Amino acid sequence: MSMNYYFWKYKAGVYLDNQKTYEALSSGDYVDGLEELPINVILDNVALAFNDYKQDEFDKSSWESRTQGSFQIYTTPQFFSVDVYGQMPQENINKFIDIMLEHDCPLYDPQINVRFDGVE
Repeated sequence: MSMNYYFWKYKAGVYLDNQKTYEALSSGDYVDGLEELPINVILDNVALAFNDYKQDEFDKSSWESRTQGSFQIYTTPQFFSVDVYGQMPQENINKFIDIMLEHDCPLYDPQINVRFDGVE
């Protein structure tokens, strides 16, 4: 089983259709109206938060724990996504959400077309 988590940041005063934004970002497109993210800082935060996971030496986007699942990260300058595999504890999943909230990037769930930013 896998779960997917998607994050981006709108520029001040901009709010776009979340599903279309997600689709464009997932395709690697650049989207006007979005901020660029400090990807290297975010990846450093992930490495610190998941220091008990082993990063794949060949595929630096993949991380694995013997007992707590694994994850793979996909980024563009405007987009951060995480695919989680296996039995990752909810507190570990929350680490991704907390890291991204520190960068004003709320979670988006395309299955229910909800971005958890309080905007309807």
